[in-house]
Amino acid sequence: MPTNHAKSGFPQLTFMNTISVMLSRFLLVLLLTVCAVRGEEETGHPLRGVVTRVVTEKQLVMIQHEAIPGFMMAMTMAFRVEDSVWPLLTPGTHLTATLHGGRGSWRLSEVQLTDENYQPLPEAMAEPGYPVTLIPLNSPTGPDALGPTLHRGADGNVYLSWLEKQPDETTALVFAKFDSANANWGPAIQIASGSDWVASGANAPQLAVEAFGRLTAIWFAKNATTEPIDAHAAHHHDPNFQAWYAQSDDGGSTWSKAAQLSSESNFTEFVAVQPLLQGGVLAVWLDGRAKQATGAAQQLYAHGTNLTDEDARISTSFLKDIAPLPGRSVNIGARLSF
Repeated sequence: MPTNHAKSGFPQLTFMNTISVMLSRFLLVLLLTVCAVRGEEETGHPLRGVVTRVVTEKQLVMIQHEAIPGFMMAMTMAFRVEDSVWPLLTPGTHLTATLHGGRGSWRLSEVQLTDENYQPLPEAMAEPGYPVTLIPLNSPTGPDALGPTLHRGADGNVYLSWLEKQPDETTALVFAKFDSANANWGPAIQIASGSDWVASGANAPQLAVEAFGRLTAIWFAKNATTEPIDAHAAHHHDPNFQAWYAQSDDGGSTWSKAAQLSSESNFTEFVAVQPLLQGGVLAVWLDGRAKQATGAAQQLYAHGTNLTDEDARISTSFLKDIAPLPGRSVNIGARLSF
């Protein structure tokens, strides 16, 4: 009987040993995983991107960052940064950093400001209030230039556009690109020319440069025919002109055929144009079509959010991975009084 008792207990002892070994291995794997995650959080991941927004009340910075291979896809997220870095970050600032943390607690360390190509800036330029040295530059404009306007392109370069009177009494729109390597302006390049053009402080030529190099130029010209104008509007200014535009994909060497900015109205003024982060341009203007009506008041309006349709998420939200911020939204409408 004792022998039989020993034999009957042997399988039970083996089973318990197996459970003990499996549990020990599980705990070891769990411990190694926790250590690896903590080590990864301490080591971090290299990140580079551009600041899109600063949330001052929460001291968070929204950054559109590139994909981090094997860890995270490219997206726009909110991060916390060190107090010493906070004053340096403004929309459009490019940077490199080390990413730490996890869901709801992403933070950046070793933040370094860079140029658009993610090359480090000179140390003096990375400090707020760095000294500025003024260097006189020779202007590329002619003696009869009108409406000179500086533009900073999304490609990181600076451009100057202006109007010049031509010998045949027409007006030409011209631009030049600043050559940072030689600290001087490049050659003047003509965009378009025509007669009866308009230039003023509020209606100067515009130039938008996308990150990929496409140029969009806008200028103003009087309408060929005069349409009836509301007496009140005519008393304040002459609204009988409209905006025209042309585009170039080769740095300004050739330009598309000029076209009206609006296909619905012949009265467009006060135009502002801005390149978008993901390509294309956004243009807004004052549309004077309502001035042509008499009597009842009219108003056209538009409201847009997230026009670049970015994949933006609030990193402190528990729903970050399943509920991004709303995508592109545009509302257009009209108000009439009668």
